[in-house]
Amino acid sequence: MQNDNNDKQVRKISLSIAAIAVIVVAMLAASMGYFYGSRQAYDTYTIRGEDGGPIQGRQDVEPAPAPPTVENGDSRINVNTASLEELQQLPGIGPAMAQNIIDFRETYGAFTSAEDLLHVSGIGESRLENMMDMITW
Repeated sequence: MQNDNNDKQVRKISLSIAAIAVIVVAMLAASMGYFYGSRQAYDTYTIRGEDGGPIQGRQDVEPAPAPPTVENGDSRINVNTASLEELQQLPGIGPAMAQNIIDFRETYGAFTSAEDLLHVSGIGESRLENMMDMITW
């Protein structure tokens, strides 16, 4: 008799757990549908200017300056001699990252290969790849 009661309690608990699992899965499915289904509303949009017409591009931004040209006509930036301002012309390099490059070369000496830049804090393979054609050492 005791075993029958225990079996009934185990079945009730098992059914409760199964019911909770079904509810959780249904809620997850509904929330994913909610987020992914409503995404289309944000895929396309038009930004309008003061005159109500679509803005075609930023009018207040000046183009980036051209990289400095070295005497031999090579427009690549030498990471061993470049100033803070010159280093900032590289893609993904702002003031802090440019300073990291300068600090690194002052501490450890000249870079002997592009891969040496991977030792600079904040420069990973992706960032190095983006500037590879623009640098020399």
